[in-house]
Amino acid sequence: MIIESKATVFDILSEHPLVVHSLPLEKIFAFVIVCRHLKTRIHLNRHCDSQEAPHSLPLSIHEFLCSALEIDHELNKLAWAAFRDFVWTTENTDGQILLYVNMFFQYGTLHGTEIGRTLGKPVTHAATLFTRDIGPVPIWTTSLYCRNCCTRYHHNFFVHDKATKRTYYGGMPDIIQVTETLFFEHELCESHADMMVASWTSATNCARIYNAAASRLLRPHMEWRSSNTMDCDAVWNAFFLNALLTDHYNRGNILVLDHDARNQAERLRPALDARNLLMTGPGQHHWSHACNKCTWFKEEENGEKTAVRATVTDGVTLGHPCCAVHDCQERLQSQRDKFCLSHQSEKLVCVVTSCREEVERGHVTCKHPDHRRLEEYQNQQNGAMFQLKRRLERIKVSQTHDSLATDSILDTSSGVTDVNEGVGIDDLPLDRSGNALDEEITCDGKSATGNKKLRAQFGPTFYGSEAPNGVRLFWRALFPTPKSLPQFLFMDSNCKVLQHIHAQGDHEYFSQCWLPVDVFHFNKKHKDNDPFCSQWCNPVLWPDLVTPEGKWRFNSSAAEQTNAWFGGYQAIVREMRVERYNFFLDEMIRRRNEWMVKEHEMRGYEPHLIPREELLY
Repeated sequence: MIIESKATVFDILSEHPLVVHSLPLEKIFAFVIVCRHLKTRIHLNRHCDSQEAPHSLPLSIHEFLCSALEIDHELNKLAWAAFRDFVWTTENTDGQILLYVNMFFQYGTLHGTEIGRTLGKPVTHAATLFTRDIGPVPIWTTSLYCRNCCTRYHHNFFVHDKATKRTYYGGMPDIIQVTETLFFEHELCESHADMMVASWTSATNCARIYNAAASRLLRPHMEWRSSNTMDCDAVWNAFFLNALLTDHYNRGNILVLDHDARNQAERLRPALDARNLLMTGPGQHHWSHACNKCTWFKEEENGEKTAVRATVTDGVTLGHPCCAVHDCQERLQSQRDKFCLSHQSEKLVCVVTSCREEVERGHVTCKHPDHRRLEEYQNQQNGAMFQLKRRLERIKVSQTHDSLATDSILDTSSGVTDVNEGVGIDDLPLDRSGNALDEEITCDGKSATGNKKLRAQFGPTFYGSEAPNGVRLFWRALFPTPKSLPQFLFMDSNCKVLQHIHAQGDHEYFSQCWLPVDVFHFNKKHKDNDPFCSQWCNPVLWPDLVTPEGKWRFNSSAAEQTNAWFGGYQAIVREMRVERYNFFLDEMIRRRNEWMVKEHEMRGYEPHLIPREELLY
């Protein structure tokens, strides 16, 4: 038993003196380890969907423990009552169960959970298995029913007669049942995910590549009841289900989904939302990453070594459609909607932001001539080539040849080399709340002199921005304690962010963190006569940022190269629902982080994770 578990066991025993006086410590540890090993069996015998530990053990397991540990029935019940929550929320370490393997050989066959539980009522139907190496394979799939526990067992999950949930088995399956008739190899799902990370391959193109390769296989033609052609929906459903199963396996949890959902997208949505919530802020596994590239170990005068960490922040225009009412985060019913259900009445209001008149039928503006001309102008703009070019510029990214490229793009010794640059916060006006405003659209009907500018909102908007307040809130969510903040946070507009932090009275939270402007923007886009920026955000103010050779210690433009990779997903995610959008991008970041860590290891950068308790508590 590991030391941490021992301490917890002793805490529990202090609350249950009858158990500690009746059972020797060796049997208590054996009880906990064996019960943890049998969690899946215990869960399979349940007749409900709760993920909490059951109040009592299945009879077969109860009798097995009584015989194997030589304890009476009442004491066994007391032990389970004391340790059930601990058993349910912890896992055995490698090799622990091997200490008690003879217990299963001697008593397991007498009290196994299979006794009296013969499976029957087979239901068989045709299906297709998509494999990585040999293409699509026609298969038969069979589910079996247990009359004793009233449960039907499918390939990856089981469903109780009275349940509305399907519970997936523990472990990571080699074959994943994506729909009733479609199965995917886990390795094929991983290959598709790798293609998405490395080359921004869409689900449509994953399917096309697979089907093209399968068509070249020399096989006799045969008719089959299930389609052997992969499509976009199948790729996405397999991607999300595989990622969810992997995530639950890594966390030691059991995946539970709605069984009676209308479709697979609806079935996956609650689980995607739950995972998205876990990934918020410091949720990424490599959140506490440190290495010789982003961390400098400085030796103080007293001989102690301190870590100096630097992080780069930059925005990229990438988002999902959301309600056009500012700061509303209620979901849209459809990706093509402009307003959520709560703001449907706004569809009847003129799109000119300063006007609240009712729109005329067939238009998005009221009958005011200037507003109507604005609508006509917008319709012309949408079809113009320069509008498409401006949209491309606003994405603020370009395709890169290497999805892992970081410092290889730049010579960071000067820190001022031109990078993939687009329209950022420095180029946009701000509203009173510190949020970036979009470009103004003016009416062609009047001369420029004295022309009153009208602002309108024709398309879907995206909440959140690279504005000072958005950046401040983002930092506070990403670094939820002052201790978790790095010593340096680079950003192209840190002078504005720092002013906003002081205006909000939030300077105490950031008191141990310096906010320099990145070298490129400070030299190219910040005015020399700006006293605040020069006094507080000039990167040369901090000797720790410069090596003895006079070179910049950190690559303050690293985010620009990451944006070149991240922005490549614009075409893939632009029509996604919000839960899929967030999940997909989190998954791409997670996988790329793993690749980056492996590359850093090969280059000798010594990547490691700072213990979270040092940063969060």
